[in-house]
Amino acid sequence: MPGRVKAVVLLVLVLLSTTAAFADCSQWTAHTSAQFRTTALDLSVDGNFLWLATGYGVQLIESDHIVASIALPGPTRVVRAQGSGIAYAGSGANVLVLRRQEQTIQIVTSIAAGGTVNDLEIISTALFAATMNGIAHFDIINPAAPVKTSVLLPTSSTNVTSLATAKNKLYAADGDMTVEIFNVSVPSLPQGIGTLATIPRGSSVHATADDFIFISDRFGLSTDLFLGTTRLSTMQVGTTAFAASAGQTHFVAGPDRTLRAVDFSDPSRIAELYAASLAPTDGTDNAIHAMALVDDTLYVAAGDIGLVVLDATAIVRPYPLVSYGGGAKTSVRVNADKAWFSNGAGKITQQRLDANGLALVEERSWDAEPASLVRDFRSNGLLTTGGAKATVWSLVSTVPAQANNITFAAAISNAVMVDTHVVALLADGTVWTAPNGSTTPAKMNVPVMTLLARSGSAIALAEVRESDEKTVVHYYPTGDLTATPQQFTVDGAAAGSIALDATRAAVFTFNGISVIDVATGNIRVIAGSSLIIPRQLAFASDDLLVMDGLRLLVYDDARTLLRDHALPAEALAFDVAVPHAVMATTKGTAAVRYHAELPRPSVPFTSTFYTKLAAGSGRAYLFDDEGIDVFSTVVPTKPQYMTTVPAAFDLAATDNALYTLTNNGAVTAYSRAGVAFATVNVRDNFDSQMVAIRTAGNAVWVAIGNGCTLQGCSERKTLVLDPNTLGVTATLTGNVIDVAVSGSRAYALTSFPSEIRVLNIADPLHPSQILAAAAPASASSIAFSSGKVYVLAGKVFGYSESTLVLAEERLTAVTSAATHRIRIDGTCALVSRDTEAPVLYNLPSWTPAATQFALPSSLRSFAVQPAMLLFLTEHSLELEHPPTTPRARRRAVR
Repeated sequence: MPGRVKAVVLLVLVLLSTTAAFADCSQWTAHTSAQFRTTALDLSVDGNFLWLATGYGVQLIESDHIVASIALPGPTRVVRAQGSGIAYAGSGANVLVLRRQEQTIQIVTSIAAGGTVNDLEIISTALFAATMNGIAHFDIINPAAPVKTSVLLPTSSTNVTSLATAKNKLYAADGDMTVEIFNVSVPSLPQGIGTLATIPRGSSVHATADDFIFISDRFGLSTDLFLGTTRLSTMQVGTTAFAASAGQTHFVAGPDRTLRAVDFSDPSRIAELYAASLAPTDGTDNAIHAMALVDDTLYVAAGDIGLVVLDATAIVRPYPLVSYGGGAKTSVRVNADKAWFSNGAGKITQQRLDANGLALVEERSWDAEPASLVRDFRSNGLLTTGGAKATVWSLVSTVPAQANNITFAAAISNAVMVDTHVVALLADGTVWTAPNGSTTPAKMNVPVMTLLARSGSAIALAEVRESDEKTVVHYYPTGDLTATPQQFTVDGAAAGSIALDATRAAVFTFNGISVIDVATGNIRVIAGSSLIIPRQLAFASDDLLVMDGLRLLVYDDARTLLRDHALPAEALAFDVAVPHAVMATTKGTAAVRYHAELPRPSVPFTSTFYTKLAAGSGRAYLFDDEGIDVFSTVVPTKPQYMTTVPAAFDLAATDNALYTLTNNGAVTAYSRAGVAFATVNVRDNFDSQMVAIRTAGNAVWVAIGNGCTLQGCSERKTLVLDPNTLGVTATLTGNVIDVAVSGSRAYALTSFPSEIRVLNIADPLHPSQILAAAAPASASSIAFSSGKVYVLAGKVFGYSESTLVLAEERLTAVTSAATHRIRIDGTCALVSRDTEAPVLYNLPSWTPAATQFALPSSLRSFAVQPAMLLFLTEHSLELEHPPTTPRARRRAVR
């Protein structure tokens, strides 16, 4: 079974409910809920257990196993464990009390909170609920039976979005420029004691045990840091999700996919010690919402990415990585423990590399030419270039001084310092040298070059020959460009950079990274290196380091990929001081111990993202971008995965088969077991457009358009296909968008023209039209009951079947949508007009049924089968069916 659908089978709940059966709106039924998608929105630790709010409801996790899962009505956004097996969940506008009972979760009670619950905080014997209508206060002296009190906690805005507590104080963020503070030393009698004036849209507040307060705006762009009531700094990092760690190092995230570990000990210059961008999914919520650190394991609620787990043991001193802000840097050079960076304004900054930290400590800075880049360092001299000017700076004194200035004939592309002179590669491909102390450069008699590198006194230049798309590396072992170089030819045009050490040169072409042994002339290409486009290469002892902007790859002996480091910001340049790489990034500066193995987030439980549903007798067909999963619902309490068929544009089903339609016009018929038994292509021309596939009686209807351009299609028609051979047996004008069947008649809703049609399908392969009339504007669905044709178009319009004359209008009008559906069985109508659960109505009065369906998340689609309703929500497949009773055991005959 594919791993992506295992969760559907494992997470099945069977509940006896008071939901009515569809046929007469009165029969008691059973309810089966099969969860396939986890949108991890919040989490809370309870000893060895983890409670996870999933949108659908709540999951209980122990170690790497999902112990239990429960669906809760309304979107479940927050959960807090009280201990002793009790947890509180904020679902919609209610607080639900949950109890862990061995391998199950039980709903103890549900209490109205007075508004949609955004956050929960437990302080001793009180529970505080942040809602869109203020803070609700509950007495939880009896944890299983909370009592909502009349205690008022006034806030400057009613929509309270976040709560945090530290040192007998409760902090409340409500989306404006203040955070309210309450004294909760007596939790039953909280008292307002002041506010924190903070950033605009302060929507998230977190606190550490030592009363450091982090307040982030709802976009996660910046955070105010307070110690008690004293503001320490405003930092350009999001902390909408937060997990406190030791000291001043904490895990944070904004409302995106990037997980960070940040050292806040110096608020004026915070240091990122770890950053990982989580892989997105096909879901609609790919963002980090909450985190919890338990010992050395970090748990992350990351929306549709799911529950993410990170081993944090490596994020300790000396850190494997450090990254700072401070504005983009454009170049870097490093020597021993000194690193020099440039920025776009030409400011040069010297920083000390603290290997024990890991840290970069600013020491001094000075101004160079505008747009200057740091090019090389040698013998206390730092070479920078800006435009056509090269400057050698003496770093001996406290204030760096210009030891030499050289102006070349054109803009400098790269430059290095060898023993006695400066070598410059200009933008026009010419190479020039200037002896130490000289301001007059000389042009060298070499071919047009594209790349330049130095190692010790040796120099390598790369010449790209356009005539045969080869790259010739010219190697000068002593740096004397008047000498005859060794030449090495590699396939492809060089791009990015060239690297050189005492024995090797490396150059990238689109064939990969070629490594040249300068002593033997042997050339080899690193396996798999053509899959990246490096910005820069550099040798580091036996290793070759390759940077492509967002990653730093380490190849052992320039052969085998040893490490693949995700970088905390886009890197523009790097240099090496073994065993560290120092980087200039678009955010600032960074350093990494490139041999260290950075921890990688793992996702133990995956989700599936179904968007459409079709059903036949004993079968449910669930559609996503990867394929259509076939499930048996013969035993409705245990839907069983059977197989997966290829993805398509649309799908429809009968009791005997599944039919799919692709964008290119291929119609395929599958048996109930998912085996293809017929296929045909109904596309007429290259400009044909597929619209929909439906079934009516024992026939397949395919709606297509021909002559289609951006302005529309010149022809619209619906093909009637034999369900066994898929041969075309008839053609109807217009596109059928919905159809209902009763006996030997079909009731169709079409577009182009927009009509209601009554058809005779006694011979389903040759339907004949009996009657047609104009459909109401924006009609989306059609149904039939007791001599009337009902059309859903914002509200329900009822037409006489015999004349198609409008006879009645039902329900309050809403804005119509193509996803709205109406289905009728007997005297009960099921109408979906939004993302909530469909509403049951008694006919012919159209009064709401006494009992209604409650879904755990938004509705996507539904289907009707004899004795069964199937609801596809964003997170689950919900089955409403008669209760199954075990067969009585016969008494043995003696």
